[in-house]
Amino acid sequence: MRKHLFRISITLVILVISAPFLFIGLLQVTDYRPRKIEQLTKDQIFDTLPLGSPFTLVTWNIGYAGLGDNMDFFYDGGTEVRTTSFRTHQNLDSIQKWLNAQNAHFVVLQEVDICSKRSYYIDQFHRIKNKLEDLKYGVFAYNYKVRYIPFPLNQPLGRVESGLALYSKLQPTESKRHAYTAQYAWPKYLWMLDRAFLESSFHLWNDKKLHVINTHNTAFDDGEIRSSETKQLAEYVIKLYQEGNYVIIAGDWNQTPYDTSSYQTEFFNALPLKKEFFPSDWNIAWDSQNPTNRSLHTKKREEWVLHTIDFVIASPNVKIESVETINLHFTHSDHNPVRIIFSLSK
Repeated sequence: MRKHLFRISITLVILVISAPFLFIGLLQVTDYRPRKIEQLTKDQIFDTLPLGSPFTLVTWNIGYAGLGDNMDFFYDGGTEVRTTSFRTHQNLDSIQKWLNAQNAHFVVLQEVDICSKRSYYIDQFHRIKNKLEDLKYGVFAYNYKVRYIPFPLNQPLGRVESGLALYSKLQPTESKRHAYTAQYAWPKYLWMLDRAFLESSFHLWNDKKLHVINTHNTAFDDGEIRSSETKQLAEYVIKLYQEGNYVIIAGDWNQTPYDTSSYQTEFFNALPLKKEFFPSDWNIAWDSQNPTNRSLHTKKREEWVLHTIDFVIASPNVKIESVETINLHFTHSDHNPVRIIFSLSK
């Protein structure tokens, strides 16, 4: 009897000790390993855009409709893991209605879930697409795909499938997902985001292309990964411009467009963008009057840290007419949307 109990005890000890290694092994086997460049769409029939006419672009990190003004978040120093199903649906409905009212030519969104526990497995990409009245075309690119996230231990985040979305009135010639090559060390990268930028190309009257790029850069690093991502993106778009094309980049940079940053909590520091990666004649534009993001370390409005990390960068042949952050008081997301009006030089 004692031998039997001893064997059971040893077996349990071995299972407890080996469980983390087995779990990491499972994550390793199921790890999302995208190619450096993935072709998402390529069309033989496409629209042709004019030069000189104004276009409207909206960028918004919608926080998977789960980070409204009632939330803090455990990864940012708060305590909450997810909001209620009712509030998630309510936020998503409000986001859809607001987007429909903008009459935008292009909409780029970040943190759009398609199959995640945190957002009750709603396919947000298609739900938004199906309810947008004028934006007929849509494309999605993963930047977060993990089978199971075990944190926090008392209420695991679970499965996450999320990414970047572009919706447009006009049909692009093609869309691609570009993987950012910098990443966290093993094993941390197994449950962190696989960052990327989404590129959609539109044909112009002068037989050149407008490249609309949606980016969502790393947040919780010491700045080295963010810097590498920015450098990789800059090198790519500069080459596009040198070939005679037009480029506009919008999204959540997790960096500030100004030289100093006071946006810092215990877990997150929005470091300044390294502008030296872009030539001096490139346009970096933002709304200096209204912040685009609030901290998630607390639910208390009076303690929110506010700053701007959502903005636009454009090649010299793209004229930024205006950039306006729409103050929605962070009701439906921890970000406010940004509306940009631009035109293409002839």
